[in-house]
Amino acid sequence: MPHWQGVNGKFVRAAESPLGEANYFELGSTPGSLTTLPERLPEQVFRHIVSFLDFSDVLVARRISKAWWHALRRARPLKFPAVYHMPVELLQQIFFLLTPEGFNNARRTCKDWYVSSLDIRLQRKNLDEIGFSTDLLIQQRSDNPVYLSRRLAREFSLGAGGSGKCDLRYTATLDFSELSSTSSVHFTVSTCGSHALICEGCVVYVYRLKPSSPDLMDFVACIVCPRRVLAVSMDTSSKRYSVAILLDGRMGLVHDIVEQEAKCTYTDLCSEDDPPRSIAICPQRRCVAFGCQGGIELHWVDALTGQDLNRWFPLTAPTDYLYFLPPRHGIDSAKKLRLISSSVHPEEINPLIRRFGVNRRASVAYWATTSEPRIGQSDHFQAVPLSDGYNVLFIDPTSGHLCVGSDAPLGGPTKLLRKIWLIPPEVLNSRDLPLIGTLDFWIRATNAYFTPIRPSVYASGADTQHGLRVVAGYNGHIVFFSVPPDQFFGIPDHNSNGVQYDGTSNSIIIKKKPFLPEDAVSIHGSYIGTVDGLIDLAVHSGPEITVYAFSFDGSVKIFQLNADAHKDDFQIRRKVFTETGEVFDENSANTPCMMEASESSFENGGLGWYARELPTWDGNQSETRNGSSRRKVPRKSSTGGLEYAVDEMSIN
Repeated sequence: MPHWQGVNGKFVRAAESPLGEANYFELGSTPGSLTTLPERLPEQVFRHIVSFLDFSDVLVARRISKAWWHALRRARPLKFPAVYHMPVELLQQIFFLLTPEGFNNARRTCKDWYVSSLDIRLQRKNLDEIGFSTDLLIQQRSDNPVYLSRRLAREFSLGAGGSGKCDLRYTATLDFSELSSTSSVHFTVSTCGSHALICEGCVVYVYRLKPSSPDLMDFVACIVCPRRVLAVSMDTSSKRYSVAILLDGRMGLVHDIVEQEAKCTYTDLCSEDDPPRSIAICPQRRCVAFGCQGGIELHWVDALTGQDLNRWFPLTAPTDYLYFLPPRHGIDSAKKLRLISSSVHPEEINPLIRRFGVNRRASVAYWATTSEPRIGQSDHFQAVPLSDGYNVLFIDPTSGHLCVGSDAPLGGPTKLLRKIWLIPPEVLNSRDLPLIGTLDFWIRATNAYFTPIRPSVYASGADTQHGLRVVAGYNGHIVFFSVPPDQFFGIPDHNSNGVQYDGTSNSIIIKKKPFLPEDAVSIHGSYIGTVDGLIDLAVHSGPEITVYAFSFDGSVKIFQLNADAHKDDFQIRRKVFTETGEVFDENSANTPCMMEASESSFENGGLGWYARELPTWDGNQSETRNGSSRRKVPRKSSTGGLEYAVDEMSIN
């Protein structure tokens, strides 16, 4: 009999052959093609043929055409296990018995399981167990199961729960080798983590780290100095857009990028026998500090009289690392300045030598090594303050392990509490033996066969409202740590008001119980990649979590949460930065994609690109502060890691 067949959305009559067989014509098919085979075969024959197909082949055959789909639906109906048809209530009861990691994996089984997992109580339970009970946004949007589900998936993609799995993938390479006349490029990340400074001879290039930008880094300014640059410091956390620069020959300067001029120059810093080795700029005041072997030389401008003041703080440990601590909300006023200094680990290279290649034997930058601290004589090494103003990242001398801590109430200004131990995954140490990833091993290991690896560089994200994000480099291997809010801020005291949010400073205030040594926790990290010649790190902890890894060869590797990075055809972006501020994209046509920096290079800063070439400067264009005179203060000298709180009455 004649038969009607759908073609191009219309029903047409199929032609009938002299033998009485209908020839079916479908879109994209020819008479007698495979797409119409089920309708041209007897049903019993078709059932016998498809009985030889396995389950995966049946799934493929169902997609050939509608004819195959309907025929296979009758001949080989899909039979799923009973678990696929479990009631929602029963599934949720099972989900409640799983660990957070098991729950996150199980809900990805199928659509029905995922829909069943969208229960608010279930989502909050798992978020609380991985340490997000004090997360403010989770509390504010606790009635939105979709948001809670996405937050849970995001935190597990960053290695939550100690899973050791992180979805940060290598997505781009930025090449700055053209900015250097030698084979090495000298990178320094600002204290706030939002800018990168590149030093080449007497020139400092300032770039802003911007993950949302197509180029990932925006050119801001170019600063020409009268002498060779040894160290730089920048901190825009309080909207101060200035760069402090330590120069060869015991000289320093502070350059204001907004006004595009050198505000202050300093000469005869420290002493000839003990030249400066580190520099730090205050983010909220016109103040700069220079560290040397014997102490800290502090310079500031009096806010009322405009007088230039300086003070000398003696120390018994070298000041290889020097930072101004951010003000603590509700405790420190804007007039109070706090400094923290620490020395490099005895087995590590001095920061200036590692970062800038300065020769110890050079007369302009010689640092004596006779009084270098030993492991048993110092409480901590390489202390780096966090953005909250309370906590510090540092290396524990005994284990060589990275810790998060704060001032010890009974140990004096040189002691730090060990609140959080950051443990890398099981990697190979210098003797090619696997390290056991347990806190007990890191603290008590004394076996000569096991030498715990020590991080050489590390950094933390400025935004801590979702917890602390830390990235560390272990012999070039980059490890990412995600510290949940419950562990970072501490468990709230139930007798207090608990969690509070300060909208002005974008910070979380938690009234918590006093910390006890037995309350210390360990956080396991996740390996994300390896960079040869790793010199510095930066992590952007906002919505677009991005890790910047800076290398000696002038390359910057970018690691991001990118769903396309798992695909086989994913292409790593590569951009080349030139000294004129131009950026060439090697993935497309070799044409510059940026000719100048926009005013958005600084948020709310109103800054333009410092495009004009600076003339040769002899240091006489601005007032010079002589720093040779030291005013001794009657203060007891302390050992390494000393934090000085300058008297508020002394610095107005």
